[in-house]
Amino acid sequence: MAESPDSVLFDLGGVLFRYMPERRLERLIGMTGLPGAHIHEEIWKSDYDETCERGDLNAEESHAEFCRRLGVDMNYDDFRNTMAYAFEPDAAVFDLAHRVAANHDVAMLTNNWQAVEEALVAGHPELARIFGCHLYFTWRLRGRKPDSAVFESALCSWDKEPDQVLFIDNSEKNIAAAAANGLHTHHFTGPEALERELQSQGLI
Repeated sequence: MAESPDSVLFDLGGVLFRYMPERRLERLIGMTGLPGAHIHEEIWKSDYDETCERGDLNAEESHAEFCRRLGVDMNYDDFRNTMAYAFEPDAAVFDLAHRVAANHDVAMLTNNWQAVEEALVAGHPELARIFGCHLYFTWRLRGRKPDSAVFESALCSWDKEPDQVLFIDNSEKNIAAAAANGLHTHHFTGPEALERELQSQGLI
């Protein structure tokens, strides 16, 4: 492995964005009138979420399946925007990503659906400004972290070798998988520790 990386791969939920699924659930309760426990059981405790993250259902199919499972009639825009409502940008981490991008290549890799990608990219133009076309949502890669193939596909698309890249994620499983695939890693616990790591690697 190279002594230090020259590119940074950021996770989205729990790193660039705070992940607050309770906000999404509260909105769904208000929109559907269904009990929160029922929504959680049918969607996030089932295979639905992982199926969407792997790209087995496209945006239209995920919308139809969501409505079918809950027995509701929700228009696509409301569905898409509500699925993304669990994510709130962390300004401090975005600032660090912007600082890295001034002199180094950056990309993003997240376990997420097509509908979530649409809503987040439309609602947060800073994603495209910082990462350009290097926004890797796993539905496009037909897998999900911590699958080795997902890291391989993202790096291939980005034209990077593993030892060139520092991967930042809040999941210990994903960090372990990335390290096993030869990437440098940082287990995200907050922007202060991340800033120290980026400074120590000469990336900011």
